[in-house]
Amino acid sequence: MSENTNGHLISQEITVDFGATPLSLGTGKVAKQANGSVVAQVGETVVLAAVVMAPPRPEPLDFFPLTVEYREKMYANGKVPGGFFKRENRPSQQEILTSRLIDRPLRPMFPDGFTQEVQVFCTVLSYDGVNNPDLVAMIAASSALIISNIPFEKPIAGVRVGFDGTNYILNPTLDKQDELLLDLVVAGTKKCRRDGRVRSKDAHRRADARSTQIRARSNQENLRSAGKIPRDGWKTKVGVCQEYS
Repeated sequence: MSENTNGHLISQEITVDFGATPLSLGTGKVAKQANGSVVAQVGETVVLAAVVMAPPRPEPLDFFPLTVEYREKMYANGKVPGGFFKRENRPSQQEILTSRLIDRPLRPMFPDGFTQEVQVFCTVLSYDGVNNPDLVAMIAASSALIISNIPFEKPIAGVRVGFDGTNYILNPTLDKQDELLLDLVVAGTKKCRRDGRVRSKDAHRRADARSTQIRARSNQENLRSAGKIPRDGWKTKVGVCQEYS
């Protein structure tokens, strides 16, 4: 993110199409000490993605220590944790699966030889019970990495395509997902699919193929979202030490 003459970070916000409800991406207002942060909102569902990078180690590691954590706090839905201690529990199975869904397409996008520790935190700040925050968190995480100084050059995005037996639905709301014959979630870059997840009841191959076409077209729109953030809001990327490569 760039700074103005007073040394303050410039706040920026863009809006892109995301199915029936637009997706807004904002930066420069929250988590300013992180290497990069983006607040993404669809409807009343809001997700904060913050990314941080550790300093280089004296001796390089033989692996890339990337941590992705996705959490859905009870306060996001206006509830108080039950039980005696009134505390949040460990990540649920859905939170773990969403963390993996975000991790798998992000990991190959870092350059070879890069071994500095990177942590990606996606926190659901508000949940309206209508819009699923998983893909919102993925796009927010990718956008936060793009505008940060962490070596991550190609954005990734995800899209959900549903088929109810008659119509194809782009990024369906939660109340419609249980009724779908086909629920396809795919994440990737502009040229390559990196990860996918499908849940099918009785959908035929033609529906699957058609939904793949819709997914590819809509995913291109989502990938342009990070690129629409003005370049003066991006940090300069750090280099990768050649001796580590």
